[in-house]
Parts: sequence; C-alpha cells; structure tokens
Amino acid sequence: MIPLCQKPNKTMPKIPEKTLKWRRKQKPGAIMKPATFEKIVKKCMADNPSFSRSRCEKIAGSAYWKTVKVKKRAKEIRRQLT
Repeated sequence: MIPLCQKPNKTMPKIPEKTLKWRRKQKPGAIMKPATFEKIVKKCMADNPSFSRSRCEKIAGSAYWKTVKVKKRAKEIRRQLT
C-alpha cells in the first residue's frame, strides 16, 4: 500500500518536482552533453579499476543532477536580478 503522502508514479523522490519540470523544458544536451557524461564514466573507471561500469554511471549521474541543481539556481538568480 502506498502512503497518502506519496504520489504513485514518483520515480525520483530526492529530486523536487519543480526541478524535474524545469529539466524537462531544457533542450537535449543543455545541461550536460552525452560526451561529458561518458568522459566522467571513463575517468571513474580509469581511476578506480575495482568499480564496475554501472557504479561509475551512478557517479556520473550524480554529477549530472548536481549540474542540474547549479544551472537551475543560476537561472533563478539571473531572473531575480532583472
């Protein structure tokens, strides 16, 4: 049974819905280019040979969401200054 406070289709509970809506509006590659994501994965695998590819992809995914947060915040600040 799903608690009343949760939405049944919410897949990313740590990321606010407002941020997800903002991200959906962005053009592909505006936040992080796929090549950059792949560079992070390859560097992780080179620096940590014991890590699997899926673990390095999770690390790159974490970097992606941190970038989303920074870019969204920067846009909000620019909007306040104008």
